[in-house]
Amino acid sequence: MTSQSPNASALAEQTVQALSGNPASVSPTDGASLIDSWISSLGSNPLANDLSSLKSALQSSNPDGQEISSLLMSLSQQTAAAASQAGGSAQGSLQQLASALESFGNQIK
Repeated sequence: MTSQSPNASALAEQTVQALSGNPASVSPTDGASLIDSWISSLGSNPLANDLSSLKSALQSSNPDGQEISSLLMSLSQQTAAAASQAGGSAQGSLQQLASALESFGNQIK
């Protein structure tokens, strides 16, 4: 989840905070709002497709925890890969985000 936007670091921090709690404390509406912010920030980045899939899964009338967990794990891996290529403070922020996505995904299983 990388972006050239100056708001990417703030968005990463906001996302990490949201994912740091109990999965039951994060509503699908909150998740969808964060996802919309990321999609807007990422533009045509391939991660936007996975984020759109995650948003659809969250907004389903009967969300599938396994599907959501799988999407979060995929996003975690992609974010970790982006972190390894990033420089400066972006690298640390992306590593934290990747870890938070993985942890949250594991809690949902």
